[in-house]
Amino acid sequence: MKNIKKRYRLSQSLRAVKRTLCVLNESTKFSALCVRKFGVWTKDGTVKSPYKDIEIPNCTLYDYVCATTGRGYTYEQAFKLSNAFAANLRRKFKIRDGEAVAVMLPNVPDYPLVAMGILEAGAVITTFNPIYTAHEVQRQLVMSAAKLIITLPEIVGTIKAALQLAKVNIPIIVIKTNGDSIPEGTIAFNELSEDANVDKSCLKEVRRTGKDVCFLPYSIVCMVPKGFEDYEAVGHAIPSTEVKLVDSELKTVGPNKTGEILVRGPQVMKGYKDNDEANANAFADGWFRTGDLADCDENGVFKIKDRVKELIKVKGFQVPPAELEAVLRDHPSVQDAAVVGVSHPTKGEAPKAFIVLKKDVTLDVKDVIDFVSERVASYKRVDDVMVLDSIPKSASGKILRRTLKDKYC
Repeated sequence: MKNIKKRYRLSQSLRAVKRTLCVLNESTKFSALCVRKFGVWTKDGTVKSPYKDIEIPNCTLYDYVCATTGRGYTYEQAFKLSNAFAANLRRKFKIRDGEAVAVMLPNVPDYPLVAMGILEAGAVITTFNPIYTAHEVQRQLVMSAAKLIITLPEIVGTIKAALQLAKVNIPIIVIKTNGDSIPEGTIAFNELSEDANVDKSCLKEVRRTGKDVCFLPYSIVCMVPKGFEDYEAVGHAIPSTEVKLVDSELKTVGPNKTGEILVRGPQVMKGYKDNDEANANAFADGWFRTGDLADCDENGVFKIKDRVKELIKVKGFQVPPAELEAVLRDHPSVQDAAVVGVSHPTKGEAPKAFIVLKKDVTLDVKDVIDFVSERVASYKRVDDVMVLDSIPKSASGKILRRTLKDKYC
């Protein structure tokens, strides 16, 4: 009988362990831990990836890159072809220093030739995502004031529709693929790049320096890798970069004090094209205002705390939502949380909290309110708590506070 009871208890324990492992296995943190510690060591001390092997094509890099188009270029060919293209941009299309040339191409072997030719002609490259709609294309064409656009035959329809929307008429240069004909009203790239008779002396007129803009991007999306756990620490400033923290009056704050990050360095953009108001808001005495709140220790290690624009102003005090969210997540019954500022008759603004409860948990929201009140200053206290099934977030994991405010406030 004792042995039966032992086996039963052991069976129950194993089932409990299995359930726990299943839950943990679904979490990002455990997955990342497995990658680092479990299932990667062999008996001979070799560390192997826990993920499925990548199938490596049995061909050279040159063949792999150019397999789709059947085209490829040597360094010498790339130099000569881009050089001729640059000369024709200036001679036939009257491109001048600092003017924008649009490029709407996927990763094709001709892309480096196009880019080098544009830059050699003294122009600026403004890149378009090849899957953009006509409305997206026309917006960037207008904002960049592009003088011409380079693309593939299958994208020409979208570009022509965009030109109609923008009410502009600029040349369209097309890269021929696999000997296909080009759409009516376009110019073949190879006719410009393979022009052996073009006079290249015009390239001597180009006057550009290392301080001039060469790329004019319009959309950058930052993604947080899966498994990344420390969202606060961002480390030191990278080489050739200066960073300082300032208060709301743009006065510098010292170590271990929270302030807005201002950045200055060669990688910082020159500014917004033809938008003085946006530049005035984005820069302060040559420093770029990131809008991020952070602190920095004595060793120069930065930690992100919040966003300036998301601060809640309660009776003149600034309340970072992320601070309250961290407190709410410490509650034993709370799985996730978000905080936004809402209008208040006497305080100006007040924090409103949204929480997601852990599985199979019920509670009185007053318990959460009391929990927070015990851990923060009086002006940071939360008096309004709403329970949701989930917190709306972007692909990078950022809380969509505007969505919450629009829907529930």
